[in-house]
Amino acid sequence: MIKFDCPCPKKECPNHGNCEECNKAHANSKQLPFCQREHGLFTKIFYKRNYEALQRLKAEGMI
Repeated sequence: MIKFDCPCPKKECPNHGNCEECNKAHANSKQLPFCQREHGLFTKIFYKRNYEALQRLKAEGMI
């Protein structure tokens, strides 16, 4: 299932929005998927605002 509200900034990634495939791709990597990493305060605020805006658009039927 594709998630349209994926927080990962790598929009060109073939696994963007596909949690299952993303987790598989990162399984053998030294780095966690973006959504599972610890983030600094700026990153948390930036993505929280974008996520909230996306949720409002969904609720209004815009997307």
